[in-house]
Amino acid sequence: MSRHRLILIISGLTFSINAAFSQTVTEQFAWLVGTWEGKMGEATFTETWSWLEWEVLIGEGHAVADGDTIFSEYLRIDKPNDTCTYTARVGSDPPVAFALTSSEKNSWIFENPAHDYPQKIGYRKEKKGKVLMAWTDGMSEGERVVEEFPMVKLIEEWEE
Repeated sequence: MSRHRLILIISGLTFSINAAFSQTVTEQFAWLVGTWEGKMGEATFTETWSWLEWEVLIGEGHAVADGDTIFSEYLRIDKPNDTCTYTARVGSDPPVAFALTSSEKNSWIFENPAHDYPQKIGYRKEKKGKVLMAWTDGMSEGERVVEEFPMVKLIEEWEE
């Protein structure tokens, strides 16, 4: 491959990556708005996303088993200081921010290497936006732990 051609390919990849990161929160995550539900064992988990204001999505996540809430979190996706950020607050713990590090057509990865667990949170849109695969990944007590949370859309609150 000629050097000139290689430079063109690298320039094109750089442009594609920069274009994905320059998209607005609205452009990237409008499909996420609504209520999603999944099951894991005896637990049912939900995530509900809505617009707080332009360019700010807020969400709530809950897991319920035998009628008891066993997990709850408050979520936010916004772009403070031009960095797309996913912020999670579990229970009464302080919020933890994860920066967008990878953005493809149907997949987003947020990372915070300093966080205890997880260090990565990902979302993948499947089946034309009707299935959401959320996942967490990272080291916990010296071992890598990956958890997947497949969900289907229950309530459509945003039309693309």
